[in-house]
Amino acid sequence: MAGQAVDVIICAHAFVFVPDHIREQARYCIGYHPSLLPLHPGKIAVAEAIAAGDRVTGGTVYHLTDAMDGGPIAFQDWCFIGKGETPADLWRRALGPMGLELLLKTVDHLAAYGFIPAEEQERV
Repeated sequence: MAGQAVDVIICAHAFVFVPDHIREQARYCIGYHPSLLPLHPGKIAVAEAIAAGDRVTGGTVYHLTDAMDGGPIAFQDWCFIGKGETPADLWRRALGPMGLELLLKTVDHLAAYGFIPAEEQERV
């Protein structure tokens, strides 16, 4: 698209909002969130999943929009939450590495097919 400075802006578990005037500089603007969106949006998603007694959680690469953690989903993966696992343990063991793999999958998909999938999130 004309006028766009970069192909992809990537945010990984960032605690900031990327405004529209920044997102418009890229063909795609994606983020990684450590939950199975739309479940557990927000900064403390990992702790919320554990506190809720969830046995399964995961990660989501999604398109950044004006809705915090609410944009269309590109890719997701899941993992079990281990008994007694802390948020830091879960992040190091599964969710951090999962985020890297999902982001690589996303950019590989873009390189191979010329687009990043986008499926609207279901309302929970």
